[in-house]
Amino acid sequence: MTYDSSDKIEAFENCPKIIQLRSYMASKTIDAFIVPSDDPHLSEYPSKCFKRREFISGFTGSAGTVVITKTKKLLWTDGRYFLQSEKELDSSWKIMKHGVKDVPKMSDWLIENVGKNKCVGIDPLVHSSKFYEELSEKFKSKEITIFRVPYNESNPVDMIWGKDRPSLPNGPIRIHALKYAGETVQSKLENIRSEMKKKKADAMVLCLLDEIAYMLNIRGSDIEFNPVAISYLIITDE
Repeated sequence: MTYDSSDKIEAFENCPKIIQLRSYMASKTIDAFIVPSDDPHLSEYPSKCFKRREFISGFTGSAGTVVITKTKKLLWTDGRYFLQSEKELDSSWKIMKHGVKDVPKMSDWLIENVGKNKCVGIDPLVHSSKFYEELSEKFKSKEITIFRVPYNESNPVDMIWGKDRPSLPNGPIRIHALKYAGETVQSKLENIRSEMKKKKADAMVLCLLDEIAYMLNIRGSDIEFNPVAISYLIITDE
């Protein structure tokens, strides 16, 4: 199947979630908003409270990215979920199938369809710096700007989710015994600080949950089947 960027999707929308998101977009002069599967730690398996893409679209697969424009709703996903996405999403959605001939990458589709001097919105907490830098570079050709949800504001999907959004997990944390860890926390800190000194760094910030679990010799229970705790870690030279 060939995907034509000029395809039109009916502008009428009866999904309250999408209507509210588009209202937010209009208030910020955003022409398209990206909703990824990622959480603020870029975890492969996000906690329930971070499943924003699933909430806004209804697609429950583990991999996929949603783009909402003023008139279109699109989901990019891979071959594991082609059939599932077709079953879970109605005909108002356009499914962009990774790996299928003539299906553009999300960034390329945005460049061709958003338009010159337009604006694409993201929540910077759920995208890597590499993604942001690459997207910014690609957008230069069409002078497309990127709106970043301010750190003191909530993700718009969370505002729509409201009181029904699951709470941030706060499960128990246990110490990972030294006989299994193989190295003390103090030894790991000394090694890290030695490298920080070489690079003349005053602090190091860890966001990946498995790295934090390793660094502190802890195991958590905040994500099903993943022994990690929702957290951030800052290591200073002291």
